[in-house]
Amino acid sequence: MKVIFTQRQHRKVHGFLLCIAMLILLCSISLPFITSSHADAAPIIISGPLPTGTVNTPYSTTLVASTPCTWALTGGILPPGLTLASNGTIYGIPTTANTYLFMASATDNASATAIGMFSITIVLPPLSIATSSLPQATEGQSYSASISVYNAVGSLTWVISGGSLPVGIAFDANSGYLWGTPVAGTAGTYSLTLTVTDNAATPRSVQRTFGLYVEKGYFRPTISIDQGLAAGSTKVYANGRLLTTLQGGESTQIAVDLGTTATITVDPIVNYPSKDNVRFKAETSSAGVSEGSLSAYFSYFTEYYITMKSAIQQTPVPVGTGWYRSGSSFATNAPETIEGGAGTQYRFVSWLLSNNNIITNRNISFTVTGPEIITAQYYTYYRLSVDSAYGETTGAGWYKSGSEAKWSIKNPEVPMKGILGFFKGKYVAVNPNGTEIMTGPKNMTITWENDYTLPFILIPLTMLALLGAIFALYYFVVRPRWKSKPVQQQVALSGQIPTPPQPQTTVVMINDTRPRTPMTTKEQLMEKFGELLEIYEKEIRESLGAPSVSVIAPAIESKQLPVSSFNSTKSAAFSAGDIPLCNNFAKKFIRTVVSPWQQSEMKTALLPESDKGRKKTEVGLTIVWAKSLYNEWQVSTCTLPQGHEGAHEGTKKLLYNLLNTVTEERTYGSNQPVTAPSPHFTDGMPEMPIDASLIVLADELTFETMR
Repeated sequence: MKVIFTQRQHRKVHGFLLCIAMLILLCSISLPFITSSHADAAPIIISGPLPTGTVNTPYSTTLVASTPCTWALTGGILPPGLTLASNGTIYGIPTTANTYLFMASATDNASATAIGMFSITIVLPPLSIATSSLPQATEGQSYSASISVYNAVGSLTWVISGGSLPVGIAFDANSGYLWGTPVAGTAGTYSLTLTVTDNAATPRSVQRTFGLYVEKGYFRPTISIDQGLAAGSTKVYANGRLLTTLQGGESTQIAVDLGTTATITVDPIVNYPSKDNVRFKAETSSAGVSEGSLSAYFSYFTEYYITMKSAIQQTPVPVGTGWYRSGSSFATNAPETIEGGAGTQYRFVSWLLSNNNIITNRNISFTVTGPEIITAQYYTYYRLSVDSAYGETTGAGWYKSGSEAKWSIKNPEVPMKGILGFFKGKYVAVNPNGTEIMTGPKNMTITWENDYTLPFILIPLTMLALLGAIFALYYFVVRPRWKSKPVQQQVALSGQIPTPPQPQTTVVMINDTRPRTPMTTKEQLMEKFGELLEIYEKEIRESLGAPSVSVIAPAIESKQLPVSSFNSTKSAAFSAGDIPLCNNFAKKFIRTVVSPWQQSEMKTALLPESDKGRKKTEVGLTIVWAKSLYNEWQVSTCTLPQGHEGAHEGTKKLLYNLLNTVTEERTYGSNQPVTAPSPHFTDGMPEMPIDASLIVLADELTFETMR
């Protein structure tokens, strides 16, 4: 009885102590609510159930109260791997599956505190089979494969829950391992369903169906590449399927199904890895293998590339460019002469080989032992043409580029035709000979000038002689006859002395085909003399090809443009024996250009305090920038002899006349870079420095304007 009483007393004591503990816990929980006033109410925790987490998977959630609070763990435990932050965020990577209870306090800015009870459940990740497929098996060959599982706990148990394995293949239910050798006749596709179960507190299972293909048995032919493939490698194909890559001297074996044949092919061309002009070509690129023919052998030979070139771009490339087998023969030729553009020829000189050897024979042949670059070399010839309106020329023909060609006229003086030729008028060659450096096709025209020296002397003398003869005829023949006529009968009849009649002499002169009114002999002589001078003028004009001018003028003036001061040294002042030049000047407008910016004036200046936030006055620099605008002219000066025929030819020179000078003033601070004005209306115009010697006044450019 005493023992029973003692046990009852112990139970009462334990019950009492448990009541005291519960009372203390309730007091500790309710104390914040009892001590707080209505003005400082505790925050309200509004977070609902917390989300479930997964082992080894990042977890994050946030506890929420009615007001911003500082959170702290006050009881219980968090899942291993998770942490409670002061802002109420629970984060981390959980490591152990279970359900975890904990208390968290939320304290606001007024130090009011609320406590909440929470729980988080952490679960294991799902069990899964990692292996997705089984490797292929072959009849008569050993086979093995293993199956992996994710997220398993403890040991695993495997079961074949569907399908079957080929004969000769076994399966280990403890390790998930397949091994063995498929027997002959088992070729085909097999379906196999496996179920695996782990050893977790609550065991979990998962299953997957696999396909296992057993290939038919095969034989192994050998494929070889000979040493002729000295560099690079060739791809090897079986029935169009790429098997491997082999170099020269290598071999390999492939598997071919029993009872079948295979066509083995290789690359017909293999390029040299580091040379574009060397390659290897297969004697044959295809061969068949079978159970009775267990080898395929491929041989290669070397080919070299021959490149044909021409040293002159305008000439065609000789034939022969291409690939040639090592040891084969190469032959080609080049034409002796190739016609170029007008007045241009290219004449074969030699062949230049890549080793700088020179072959002068137009027909070339050799044995191919390596790549080669063969260049046909030509000399360029230009034709010199010599044109002349009179006489016979020499020197026309073909000349090598850069050579010296001499030309001339055999007879530099040719008599004129008609009355001028009768009076010794002649054409004189202004440029009877010359020398040209042949830099292109050239056409030389011999210019002729008219020499009227003897006609100017002989024709007036002839006219004076003719006039003297006519006057002598009148004075000694006509006049005496007129004076010898009797007048006595007229006096007797009229009784007075009659007036002597005017002489009625008729003279037949040049080109007199019109009816004439009575004129004196002197007037008729002057008229016929004028007709003769007109004929003389007409022949001169036709020989010059010039418009009509008066033959009694002191001289025929050549129309020249005024000579400017910048070329006054070319004025027509000639020494005895010099041929006067045409000196015709003409201008052609090219473009408008501007000079670069120049600093024309520089001075210091005070910068205001308000400028760019300066707090005190600073000294700056004021620069006046200037640039000038010019018209650019091309001025041509004719250097042909005076009175030449055809267009003017001669020298050309660029000159400039000032249009305007623009200025712009800019002020720079002490830390500012000194730069020219930009943008400016002259931007985009051609800019260039103008030499002072090329600048002329606009008044000096009063020449003809060329279009």
